[in-house]
Amino acid sequence: MKRVILGLTFALLCGFGMRLPQAAAQDDAFTLPILTIQCATLPGAGEYPFDDWQHPCEPAPGLAFTVTDAGSGDTLGSCTTVTSTAPEPQSSSYCTISIDFGAEVAVTLDASTVPAGYAPVETSVAVTAPDTAEPDDNTAARFILVQQSDGGPTTELPSTGSGSTDRTRILIPW
Repeated sequence: MKRVILGLTFALLCGFGMRLPQAAAQDDAFTLPILTIQCATLPGAGEYPFDDWQHPCEPAPGLAFTVTDAGSGDTLGSCTTVTSTAPEPQSSSYCTISIDFGAEVAVTLDASTVPAGYAPVETSVAVTAPDTAEPDDNTAARFILVQQSDGGPTTELPSTGSGSTDRTRILIPW
């Protein structure tokens, strides 16, 4: 019995020792998520479609992105979004790029990969990675595509005109 325990202990120690360099290598970089959704209309200022699983937006797979260093302009990587299988909080499409902790990057959407009938709200966003490996659920590049109608995006405010100039017909309901 003593040999079995010693054997298992030795195997566990060797197994952990072999995994430590791999784990340390993963801690050298931050995995930047790039999230994408497509919506029929632009979400309002108080709406958070990436966090609200009941929001009517849909995943936007197949979008290509390039990540560049904000200072030098060097390309750090590229990826294409796939649909997440997680149903909550909001189903979205995503891809990831490994960047250095504390890196300031620009994430740019390849406009040629945007599906017909949609327009991106932004084609490039700036992101600063956290300085440490501590979890930071808020660091991500988020892109929203908005469905276009009648040749123009639905992101524009409607024209309501200047209103009536006849001030003599004010109705008071009391």
